[in-house]
Amino acid sequence: MSENPNQLQDVQEVSHAKTDTLEAKAQMTPPLQATLTAIRDVLLHDRPVTQGQVEALHQQLAGLHVSVAGEIFTLNDPRLRENSRIWAEIAQGKFPPDGRLADLRASELTYLPPEAAAGLAQQNKSNDLELVNVTSLTPASAEQLAQWKGDDRLWLGITALDAETAEHLARWRGSSLIFPRLTALNTEAAGKLAQWGGGYIHLPSITSLDTEAAGKLAQWGGNELAFDHLTFFDPGVAAQISKWKGNYLILGGLTSLSPETAAMLARWQGNSLALNGLTSLSPETAAMLARWQGNELRLSGLTSLCPETAEQLALWRRTDFSISGLRSLYQRTVAIITQQRGTILALNGLRTLDEETAKKLARWCGTEMNLKDISAIDAATERQLSKCKGEINLRNARKKINSSAFINYGS
Repeated sequence: MSENPNQLQDVQEVSHAKTDTLEAKAQMTPPLQATLTAIRDVLLHDRPVTQGQVEALHQQLAGLHVSVAGEIFTLNDPRLRENSRIWAEIAQGKFPPDGRLADLRASELTYLPPEAAAGLAQQNKSNDLELVNVTSLTPASAEQLAQWKGDDRLWLGITALDAETAEHLARWRGSSLIFPRLTALNTEAAGKLAQWGGGYIHLPSITSLDTEAAGKLAQWGGNELAFDHLTFFDPGVAAQISKWKGNYLILGGLTSLSPETAAMLARWQGNSLALNGLTSLSPETAAMLARWQGNELRLSGLTSLCPETAEQLALWRRTDFSISGLRSLYQRTVAIITQQRGTILALNGLRTLDEETAKKLARWCGTEMNLKDISAIDAATERQLSKCKGEINLRNARKKINSSAFINYGS
């Protein structure tokens, strides 16, 4: 018999969902069960579906709905239809020659049943997989997805993460887990996630973290932990995070930091601390941060820096110090900052530079000063900068006058 393409599309929508996910299980009659099994079998083996099978399925599905990942759909729901098209591609192995499922196609998925997850794990040869619109994931799907051999980045758009799902995801052997839409992380899920052997966890939408969950995350053996919008960070949470043995900690969402919390954070023994959400810093908090023994301190969100705070920050004498959010500096602050004994000083936010400021900056004794947003300097300012012992990076300067060996105008 001939096929009807429009009806076949509806058949695919149903046949790639598990038969036990049909609502009203009491209505799952033996003929319906047999028809679904037959159709799924021929589709998975890329054989044509007969018109008789199509008509039988439509008759037997009258009044029923399909449930996928906990959501109920009708056969005409466009979301289910589009997901089904991609599931069919996966199930039938319709990948490009290099074995990669195009990121655009993966990002179109909003639901990922276990069968589709298994197909991705077995056939997708890409090192990155972006499932940013998959907002929920069952433990069964996570178990299948964790078998994927990609070794770089996995984006999951899930909005909630339970312990069982986290436990399965922790078995994936890639390097980066990114949860762009996850807004909360409970203690149990954090504990399971901490068992993952990868190196980078990014939680950009988490706004708060309780002490217990922080304690569990601190047991993770990875290298980089990033929070872009973490706004609540009290001394108790800081004390737990400070126990983490990783190297790079990003707390970009913090807009304020108390001296007590800074004191706890200063106990962390990692390499790089980014607090780029802070727009201001009190002298008391700066004094606590100056105790930290890491090598890279990023405070690029600061829009002002008073001399009293600068005096405390100058006491931090490690390697790389960035205050690139500042658009201008008090003369007294400039004089104090040059007492900082790090190797790299980043002042990329400054847009203009006069001769007097350059004269004070030239007293800094580090090896590299970045002034990459300066658009132009005059000859007198350049002469002062050239007295600096380290290299001066002026990437965006338009005017080059009497170029010094110490001044780098390149990229």
